[in-house]
Formats: sequence, C-alpha cells, structure tokens
Amino acid sequence: MKTIKIYSRFVSQNGNRCLAMCDSKGNGAINDLISEVQGGDTIIWKLDNLSELIPDIEHITKIEYKSGDKEIFDNGVTQYYKGFKLLTSENNSGRELKAKYVIECQLSDNTFVAIDPYIRIPPPPNP
Repeated sequence: MKTIKIYSRFVSQNGNRCLAMCDSKGNGAINDLISEVQGGDTIIWKLDNLSELIPDIEHITKIEYKSGDKEIFDNGVTQYYKGFKLLTSENNSGRELKAKYVIECQLSDNTFVAIDPYIRIPPPPNP
C-alpha cells in the first residue's frame, strides 16, 4: 500500500480565505481537491513547505468525515507529527467510494479557515 501526502497552504482569492491543496500524486486545487487513493493506502495531511516560509497557517486543527461513504474513514483519523493521518479502509464493496471531509486550519491571526474536499477510492479491478 502507498502513502499519499496532502499539502495545504493559505491563499486569498478575490478577498476570500481559501486553502490551496495538492497531493503527492500531482493533483491540486483551491478549496475543492479530489484525492484518489486505493483502499488500504495511508493519507497524511500536512502544511505545504511554503507555509513554513510564509507562515499564514499555524497548524491543521482537524480532519473529519463530513458526508458520503463513511467507510473510507472507518480506521479513524489520528494526529501525526504536525498534521493528521488516516489508513483508508479496504474497498470491499466492489463500487467506487467517495467521501467529503472537513480540513480546518488555524491561521497566524488566530482565525480559522475550513473547507471540505474529497477522497475517492475507485472500485477494485475486475479479476
């Protein structure tokens, strides 16, 4: 199984507070990232390296399931170093799994920004 890292940093877009996110598979978006993983993969959320140079985000405060296929989150999200970690559940349903989750970050001015991107697990390949 693989480890997928999801990086976050604060951006302001048209006066709105947003999170620019990208994953280690090359996907990126502002506020609406869809990360595709395999069942049994580990996801690690952490701050983008630019966040250390331009410290707008103090830290990620939570990652939690919001809606969709809850079984993706069956193993529970845990704190991991300066971020969070999730071992995704195996996809035994034979269908695509997709879940929306909340990522919340505390900014350097002690305010918070939260968005709700997606995790997608494709159906297992046919034997």
